[in-house]
Amino acid sequence: ADGLGRAGVVVRVLYALDPSVVVFRVLRRLWDADLAGQPVLALLLASARDPLIRQTATAIHSVGVGNPIGPAALDEALARMPWLGGETRKKVAVNVLSTWTQAGYLRGRAAKIRTLPVVTQSAVAYALFLGYLSGLRGIAVLASFWCQLLELPLPDLKRLAREAAQRGWLVFKCVGEVAEVRFPNLLTPQEEKASVEPD
Repeated sequence: ADGLGRAGVVVRVLYALDPSVVVFRVLRRLWDADLAGQPVLALLLASARDPLIRQTATAIHSVGVGNPIGPAALDEALARMPWLGGETRKKVAVNVLSTWTQAGYLRGRAAKIRTLPVVTQSAVAYALFLGYLSGLRGIAVLASFWCQLLELPLPDLKRLAREAAQRGWLVFKCVGEVAEVRFPNLLTPQEEKASVEPD
């Protein structure tokens, strides 16, 4: 295969672009149902598979809406990944900023400005799903890394979760600090069993 072909294989493997992988299969189930939610859905999948996205999330979140952000803002976060040398780190920072821009957390080309992403029912369902797959249950699912990525106030998160439940994507019941979150229509019995087993 040529270079582009090899790069495509790397992308497919890194981001699990394979229907037999549960995180991709569920993303595909939600993808066509919600065009507006696709940028954040893509970021959620990337964050589940790519340590660069997870590592830079705090740096992105720490910048207030309307404020500028550049590659230097990610330097400290990326410096914690010792296999990234100085020049490589600068290039990675530019690429990672592009990813956050495509997801709606930033706007602009050369000069990036912090914005809030468009978060929809499908993105909330998928964020809850990723938290559930990681072993969280009950109210803890709403505080997962992926739900925090959405940058929603808790009442909005719960509202969108209820709307997602009405679409059949999950079971969501929440009263006060007690919540039930399940995915009977998205997980096979074997996957459900695996999600509660130790690593």
